[in-house]
Amino acid sequence: MSQEITDEYRNEITEKIISQLEEVYDPEIPINIYDLGLIYKITLTSSNSCHILMTLTSPTCPTAEYIQAMVEEAATNVLEIDECDVELTFEPRWNPEMVSQEVREEMGFIVQDSDTAPEHVKTSMKEHENLQLQETFKGVNQGRNSNVGREEGAVRVCFNCSITEDKLPLLQGVYKGRDVFICTKCIMKYQ
Repeated sequence: MSQEITDEYRNEITEKIISQLEEVYDPEIPINIYDLGLIYKITLTSSNSCHILMTLTSPTCPTAEYIQAMVEEAATNVLEIDECDVELTFEPRWNPEMVSQEVREEMGFIVQDSDTAPEHVKTSMKEHENLQLQETFKGVNQGRNSNVGREEGAVRVCFNCSITEDKLPLLQGVYKGRDVFICTKCIMKYQ
């Protein structure tokens, strides 16, 4: 059943789609794909179909087809949506600064009083925040080919539970000044 697309209807359905997309996670990063900044645009093409323009953290992402299928499924989980066309783009290319401010705050990347700080301090805070984001997502844009932690014979393990990368995806980060890996299960405990 086709319905006229009013702004109110468009906003309501878009919010429902976003809500569903917030339940889809990149298997290698424990942040939902919407807050991760992978969804560029949601367009209702009719009252019961939509087009989603999205990207991935890396053009060589080994789970690209899986994530696209999950995006399509999430959109069609909205009662009013029967059909979803998912388009993948790498323009602009994803970078850690695309992570939502809410997630940045949850992960401690935003200083709460930055609005009242002098301009030179704001600049310093922004630079510090960007360095923190770069450290957190170090190696993500290099896909699975990252050599960090890949010394000959080395096995990547979660510093918290010691699970190996063949059991669960591991993320690289810095903890107390040293490079570590943490599994997606353990990092969920800290969110």
